[in-house]
Amino acid sequence: MLSGVLTEISWRWTLLVPAPVAVGVLAAAVWLIPGGERSGRGERRFDVPGALTITAAMLLLVYTVVSAQQAGWGSARTVGSFAGVAVLLGVFAAIERRSRDPLVPFGIFSSAALRRANIGAVTLFGTYISFQFLVTQYLQTLSGWSAMSTALAFLPAGVMVVILSTRMGSLLGRFGPTPLTALAFICLVLAYGIFLRAGVHPDYPAVMLPASLLVGLAFGLGFSSLSVAATAGVPNSEQGLAASLFQTSFQVGGAVVLAIVTAVVDAGGAGQLSPASASATLAAYRPALALITAVAVIGMLVALSGLRSQPDRQAGLADGLAAGDLAELAVGLAGGGPANDLADALAAGRVPDGLAPSGRADGLAAGGRADGLAAGGRADGLAAGGRADGELVGCPALQQAADVADGGTAA
Repeated sequence: MLSGVLTEISWRWTLLVPAPVAVGVLAAAVWLIPGGERSGRGERRFDVPGALTITAAMLLLVYTVVSAQQAGWGSARTVGSFAGVAVLLGVFAAIERRSRDPLVPFGIFSSAALRRANIGAVTLFGTYISFQFLVTQYLQTLSGWSAMSTALAFLPAGVMVVILSTRMGSLLGRFGPTPLTALAFICLVLAYGIFLRAGVHPDYPAVMLPASLLVGLAFGLGFSSLSVAATAGVPNSEQGLAASLFQTSFQVGGAVVLAIVTAVVDAGGAGQLSPASASATLAAYRPALALITAVAVIGMLVALSGLRSQPDRQAGLADGLAAGDLAELAVGLAGGGPANDLADALAAGRVPDGLAPSGRADGLAAGGRADGLAAGGRADGLAAGGRADGELVGCPALQQAADVADGGTAA
């Protein structure tokens, strides 16, 4: 809504307003967010060559895609720029392999959940922002809507995102990120498919409203669930790296997909058509919308592939419950990812920090019980098919296992 108001004044205001808002958020964060303990870097050094190389590669990639529609996709400048991107990425890979403290240890990509989350970030935000651009062109250029009317048309999607943002914590706790991500992309594909029916004259009740609601539902579900999936299963020391990779995929994906969609619109000749030729202009928009839908379908297939891996994790849960083996149970809960440290600790006969109430494992170390954990890595009640004695404080994974034993499900 604010963007619509600002555009009515001057579109330049839409570029000015985010700056003071960002400064205000930064100041509030410094004031309100409590500071944590600083972790010592020890002998670690910043990977300056790697940071400079990958930054240059990403900037050149975005610039090449954005400028290709003016220079021509087959022009020497465009082809040379893409070659430059490939060279920079190759140099970056070589630097990372030789660096003692690499900026991006490539082993982090062994996490299938992280790979799916980054592909999901590219496809979700890339199609989301491209769809907004295309619909804005459709409403204002083709149908003559004002900036305020266009903002009101998008309002249901924003309302849906706001509503979901207050409930995502409970939804993620109940269902987990993988099913919610799959549902988000199904909604996204349905929304774009519905809008493919758009005609020369906008049909808000039958086309635009359901598409807008579905897009809002998709983004509200998808952003939070992908954010959780991107960092789940990643060691604490690499949580910041995983989050940064996810945000990079989000931003670069948005820029690249939008640039390609814009190029498709221009290739269709929409910019050269007169407003009077509404049918021809709409025909020029359709290939771009089809491309957006195809990219969303790729994201949906990747998200659905995550659902196929869940039976394997459930089998690991069953094995752990049947054997009463907490290490196997932990690995089953995470599919070999998030609980690796937990499994290693249990196999060594110790309880990780925070597993037992007050962070103590004295009972287990003494050969006894540590408030709900039995010596030897067995939980009272789990082996018998019931609940573990005591509250499994500080260990959501084992509490989920107890819920499974009670007949529930683990996210």
